[in-house]
Formats: sequence, C-alpha cells, structure tokens
Amino acid sequence: MISGLPFKILALTIIMLSPPALAGPYEDAAAAYARRSYTEALLLWQELAAQGNAAAQYNLGALYENGQGVPKDSAAAERWYRLAAGQGLADAQFTLGLRYANGQNMSEALKWYRLAAEQGFTQAQYNLGAIFDEANGVRRDFSEAAKWYRLAADNGSAAAQANLGLMHEVGRGVRLDFAEAANWYQRAAEQGHALAQSRLGLLYDQGRGVEQDFAKALKWYRLAADQGNAAAQNNLGVLHAQGKGVEKNDSEAVKWYGLSAEQGFAAAQANLGAAYDMGLGVAQDATEAIKWLGMAADSAYAPAQHSLGAMAANGRGGPPDHAAAARWYRLAAVQGFAPAQFDLGASYENGVGLPQDHGQAVKWYRLAAAQGHVAAQFRLGVSYDLGQGVTQDYVEAIKWYRAAVAQGDAAAQNNLGSMYEYGLGVAQDYVEAVKWYQFSADQGYAKAQYNLGLMHANGRGVPPDFMIAHQWLDLAIEADPPLAPKDMDDATDNRGQIAARLAPEELAQAQRRAREWLAAHPKH
Repeated sequence: MISGLPFKILALTIIMLSPPALAGPYEDAAAAYARRSYTEALLLWQELAAQGNAAAQYNLGALYENGQGVPKDSAAAERWYRLAAGQGLADAQFTLGLRYANGQNMSEALKWYRLAAEQGFTQAQYNLGAIFDEANGVRRDFSEAAKWYRLAADNGSAAAQANLGLMHEVGRGVRLDFAEAANWYQRAAEQGHALAQSRLGLLYDQGRGVEQDFAKALKWYRLAADQGNAAAQNNLGVLHAQGKGVEKNDSEAVKWYGLSAEQGFAAAQANLGAAYDMGLGVAQDATEAIKWLGMAADSAYAPAQHSLGAMAANGRGGPPDHAAAARWYRLAAVQGFAPAQFDLGASYENGVGLPQDHGQAVKWYRLAAAQGHVAAQFRLGVSYDLGQGVTQDYVEAIKWYRAAVAQGDAAAQNNLGSMYEYGLGVAQDYVEAVKWYQFSADQGYAKAQYNLGLMHANGRGVPPDFMIAHQWLDLAIEADPPLAPKDMDDATDNRGQIAARLAPEELAQAQRRAREWLAAHPKH
C-alpha cells in the first residue's frame, strides 16, 4: 500500500483548549507549557486532572511520556491516558491505540483506535484503514480498509486520500474506477503528497480516468520527483527520453534515471542500463550498461533480465554467448515477460543457445502470443503452417496470422496472402491474395513485393501488367532487408524475362515508378 502504519510514538501533542469553566487555570498551564515552564504546567494540570478534566489528564500523560517537568514514566503516562480515554477523549483513545500498536497488541490497538475513529479522529480512522489493508494483526479486509480510509480522506488526510485513490485504481475493496482514483490522487497531490503526485502523473501519462496530457503528467512527476519519489523520477526520465510533454532530451532523462536508480528503483536501473547500452544521453559503455541492468536483474526485474540476454546474444560487453542469453531469457520468460518468451521460443526454434526443440518453441511463442506479442503471433502461425512442433493446421495458422495482421505485421500480411493464393485453410481467392500482398508490399516487405510482382505478371487477381510486375520485382530485389537467396535468384530471373517483353519506354516507365515509390517510402 502507499504508506506504512504510523505506529512509532513521537513527542505527543499537548491539548491547548479546555471547557470555558476551567479556561483560566487551563490556559495558564498551556501558557506555561508554551514557554517551556514544564514544572509549572505540570502542577496546574495536576490540579485540574484531579478534578476530572480529561484534557488535563491527557496532557499529564504526555508530560510523563516525554519527560517534561517530570522524569519519564511510561506507566504513569498510561494511567493518565486511560483516565482521559475513559471519559471519551479521542486524543487519549488514539494515543492508547498507538501505544498498543507499537507493543504489537493489535486487538487492544483496534479497540482504542475504533473508539477514537468513531468520534471522527482522522489519524485513528487512517490507522484503522491501514491495519485492515495490511492485515496487521487482523484478517485482511479491503472493504473495511476502504471504509476507514474514506472517512479519513473526507477529513482531509492526504495519506488516506492517496490510499483510497490506489484502491480505486486497482479495484481493491472498492469498484475499479480510474476517474475516482484521479479525484483522490488530485486532492492528496494538492496537499503535497509525493506518492499521490506520482500516481496522478501516471494516470495523465496513460490517459486513464483523465484525458491523456503529457504536460500535466510531467508537472506531477516533477513535483513528486523533487521530493525524492523514485517512481516519479524514473517516469520523468522516460518523458524526457520520449519527448512527451517536453522537448526530447536524453541527457535529462539519464539524470532522472540516475537519481531513481541510486534509490534502488529497478525500472530506472534498467533504463539507465539501456541508455549506456545504446549511448543515449551518455557515452556508450557496455560495462556500465551491464552493471545497472545487473542490479535491476538481481531484483528479478524481467525487462532487465531480457536486456541482459539480448546483450549476451549480440556480443555487447563480450563475445556472443547464446547459452547465457537463453538463461536470461528464461528468467524473464517465467515471469510472463512476453518479449523474453518470444526470444526464448526463437532460441528453441533455431537451436541457438539451446538444443533445437520446435515443441518448446511453440510453447513459448504461444505464451507470448496470448499477450499480444505480434512477432510471437506470426511465428506461431508459421509453426502451424509448416507443422513444426505442432500438427499442421492451416486454419490455426490463419488464426494467428490474422492476429498479427490486426497489429499491421507485414510478414503476416504476406503469409495470409499466400494462404489465399494457394487455398490453404481458406477457399482459393487471388483477389484476396493480392489485397494482402499489397498491404505488405506497401510496408516494404520484400517477399510480398516479389509475390505481388508475380501476381501482376500472371494476371492473378489483377489484369496482367508487365510494367507493374517489373516495378514490384525491382523493389523486391532492392529491398532491405533483402530477399532470401533463392527468392532473390528467382526474382532476378523473372525480372529479366519481363524486361525482355517490355518496350524500352515501358521498361523506363516501370523503373521510374519503382524510383518514385522509393522516394515516397524513404524508410524502405
């Protein structure tokens, strides 16, 4: 939960007011206390306490508790607190609850907190909420926790408002409601509560419960970060790195990552490691990258474990070590980190760092694909398409190709086009094949450009057109990444045959179209 229970007993606050009938002597005692004449205050409050004045009894307890005007005497302090609490004084009831909580007698603590809380004593309401929230000596009860937090929050407790916001954000003990979470975070944040500021910033960052607004996210992150909140410092770094709500500045991002990372915040350690790995905002330094990623990985932070795997696989920081990469991928994959699940699947599929095992590859692809990892969805489709690690099933292959296509994956668009071209798992449909090849080719996918060129050359799904065919074969041959060697040979041969059928001006026009396409698609 957002903040721990405030059970540590600090110097107790003296109650400075009294009923009008006793205002004179009580105010004299309060004045003596204010000028640190504790012995004089003690004598005056003793007389009033003997007359049954609950506030004076409580104040005597505080003097004995703090050793002011009298030697410290915890037993005497408790006697006076009990006398005041027995008369219904909420301050005394709360203080007794605090003492029992510190002594780990939670049943007694609950009793006294409840008595004070029912009188509207804010801190007692908050502590009751925290006890039920954290199952401190009681059975955890989020609904009961939310009830007491709400009462304290309505009384203005920033800590209670922040905790109530979190409960609404995660749907614990209350309905899941991001807008309500934002409301409570806002109230706490305006009181300077750092964690509420950080969480409110995150809601604006993600557009949950509020309209997405990176400038406001930046504002609240900054306020929390300036108070040393590690999560906010990391998130502020991310906004600077991405240029959201502020001008992109990798050096500023690294500064905030560093402040957060030094506090042991794993995500910031991973981000700082990534900055060193890629040389963003700092000089590229694989050793420093491994250091920070290692710190995060030691905290079982899956993204850092995955990044260390990628560094090992690609030989950043040392010779390539695919076995070490697979070990890191596995540590992250078993935590459910989809990119690591995909890479572990690829390691099994290709027999890199691990014995080749298509069944294991399918297992990890499936886990990543179920989380929406597009490359895993595509590879799972390929596995069903080819019958690798699973029984060949074109319908299932199409299902996973379509899942990847829904995310705009060019390779999946091309393969879906092939399924329609050859009638695998669907009725043969050249028009539909051309449609998917076109989508993929427009993204610069070489194999689709090659396939599309052949469809135009052969008049499948479109009227035969050698100029358009030559254009797409040109593009396929020049694409980066390139065609597979066999496809490259075939594409080159087919382009030569088509060129021989074109008049010189037609060939020039086809080549011009290819150049124009490249100019309009510079990333390809």
